[in-house]
Amino acid sequence: MDDVTWPLLRRAARITGASRIGFEDVLTLPDGQPAHSNAQLYQADWRLMQEVPL
Repeated sequence: MDDVTWPLLRRAARITGASRIGFEDVLTLPDGQPAHSNAQLYQADWRLMQEVPL
């Protein structure tokens, strides 16, 4: 599941500009490193949302 979550979040960013994420969704960061907290996942998602043009 980890390999599809980040591409799906990028698509959500383009379509709606909104998303949500947590350990129930993915255990790794976009670069494949293990996430150590939900806050770390949230920060990675927030950065991704800033990078994707609407």
